[in-house]
Amino acid sequence: MVLPRAPRIWNAVRVDLDLLVACATYSVPGPEATVAIAGERAHLHDVHGRGVVYEVVARPGERLEQLTVRVAGRLAYYARTKRMCSVGAPQITIALFVGDRLHFVPSAALFFGLVAAYQLTPEVLAEHAAAWEQGAVERADFVPV
Repeated sequence: MVLPRAPRIWNAVRVDLDLLVACATYSVPGPEATVAIAGERAHLHDVHGRGVVYEVVARPGERLEQLTVRVAGRLAYYARTKRMCSVGAPQITIALFVGDRLHFVPSAALFFGLVAAYQLTPEVLAEHAAAWEQGAVERADFVPV
């Protein structure tokens, strides 16, 4: 089976990761991460009937456009395996480790960051999400050649 290939995207806008961190519903120090993640899972279960906390560790010096390229496809595919909407599912929270802090970010913020960094139209994002959900996790689609 040949998976659809999303169009190449050029000229990412360099955006600091602080933009995504600013979208966090709350943050905790790193040593409290395990308890906080368990609490967030319980909260998502109470509010939505089910929930997923997707853990991501930001690399030192990583920018928003780099993080979204690295994570968006995998997150969309993972959400699909859980039978959830990949883009902006309210029952998915990203536990984003940046330095010594853990930030709980709604999954929609990651995809909005991707849209902002690459100036995507909703149609192009939907095209990528559909390909990702089928397993096409191709980073090359976002990297200028």
